[in-house]
Amino acid sequence: MLLVRRLCASPDGSPAATVLGPCERVALGTALELRAAAQKAGASASLEVIALGPEREDEALRFALACGADAAFRVWDAALDGADFYEVARVLAAAVRLRGFSWVLCGDRSADEGMGATGPAVAEFLGVPHLTGARDV
Repeated sequence: MLLVRRLCASPDGSPAATVLGPCERVALGTALELRAAAQKAGASASLEVIALGPEREDEALRFALACGADAAFRVWDAALDGADFYEVARVLAAAVRLRGFSWVLCGDRSADEGMGATGPAVAEFLGVPHLTGARDV
């Protein structure tokens, strides 16, 4: 399972020049490598991608699919507009739980906000250990 979001150029949500930031790109590449290694070892493995947000998040999901992800899902409700990282993480964790997971990867921190809080918060809501700042898996 990979969590992504469309990189924003400004606080109003307008898109940046690139779809994913550098940390999200590394997470996507790592997720694809983990799936390939599992499949090579004979395990049944797939890569699902989840984004939370309005239609602009579809671009990040299409990008992940074009890179080789098996499925993509977007979660959104207007009540989530302006939600902080805690609420975003709570909803993402619920979506991940519904889909099932072995691994959950996300970028260490987004290039636009740079907080790095969502991934650890998702892990806390799922009740699983988390690792931040990884350079290689």
